Amino acid sequence: MDLKLTDEQRQLQMLVRQYCRDRFERQDGSLGQPATAETWLQLAALGLLDLAAGTRPGAGIVEQVIVADELGRALLCTEYAPAVAYTIPILSATADELLPAVTAGRRRVSFGSGGKNVHSSGQSLSGDWDLVPSFSPADHYLLAEGTSSPARIWVADAAQPEIGTEKLTSIDLAGTMQSLRLARAPARLVASLTAERLRELDTRARLLLAAELAGVADAAIAAAADYANVRTTFGHVIGSYQAISHPLADSLAQVEGLRSLIYWTACQMEAGDSEATRLSLAVKARAGDVAVQATERALHTFGGIGFTWEHPIHRYYRRAIAANATAGPSFQLSHQLGLDLLASFASSPEHSSQEDDLY
Repeated sequence: MDLKLTDEQRQLQMLVRQYCRDRFERQDGSLGQPATAETWLQLAALGLLDLAAGTRPGAGIVEQVIVADELGRALLCTEYAPAVAYTIPILSATADELLPAVTAGRRRVSFGSGGKNVHSSGQSLSGDWDLVPSFSPADHYLLAEGTSSPARIWVADAAQPEIGTEKLTSIDLAGTMQSLRLARAPARLVASLTAERLRELDTRARLLLAAELAGVADAAIAAAADYANVRTTFGHVIGSYQAISHPLADSLAQVEGLRSLIYWTACQMEAGDSEATRLSLAVKARAGDVAVQATERALHTFGGIGFTWEHPIHRYYRRAIAANATAGPSFQLSHQLGLDLLASFASSPEHSSQEDDLY
């Protein structure tokens, strides 16, 4: 399999990277800020939101991964992954009236799953949703009822008194997690998703989060390497000391290996690989471990200044921790993958024949 990016994909990569660089310079170097309405409109103008709408020939999961990687590198827009993984595909599949406004950036829709104590009747919805990655503010909420199959998906206007919101404190300074409580809020049913379709969306979300983590780790290592090449002690740049250079080189090798794994998984997903769900569990688990360790090493490279509020390196560490926890931390995903593999092996014909050979 050829994992090299095409000319069009490289152009997309450079487009997003240049946009992030220009935005960083316009904001006087303020990293890791929540996405504004203006930011969302700009991403739409660049054509980044309709990559998941199925309206652009040649635009698939690989292109979405490229964008998530670059946005992670710039600590920009944590809302992109859930929008592209859940909101836009769901609205696109039903040709919902909201879709054009969403892909144009005029409406910002936050997706929440795993609703508890959900009750619906006619055109109203009640229930509780925890840990909803939300825009600040959101225009609408796209909410899935529990985890049953088929899962009914409702859309509700965010500016309703029947919707109570609580902003949750996050270690990520750009984090916009909320908990929602709906009390007979006016809502309309937009879709009913099978368990298989929900797994597909979850798989895509994990892969995009892994790409974001790869970008975060890569940028942190690059910043640490630049610093290590100019900071001097005892007449030598600190990058000349193995205690500094070797951990950074090790993390860079891990990030490059992770990125290859991410792109390979994206290609397998586009090819309809039946193992895509397991691959996404493994990739997201690996990405969390690599990014947290890489950003830790980057922060330590800066020494005392790296621990100060004024220096931006801690924002990479914060984002890595928060993104690792989103959709399941590494240890949880590894455990889930292990149980799935054991269950699959136990039910396989090869396992049964091996048991028969023992007796």
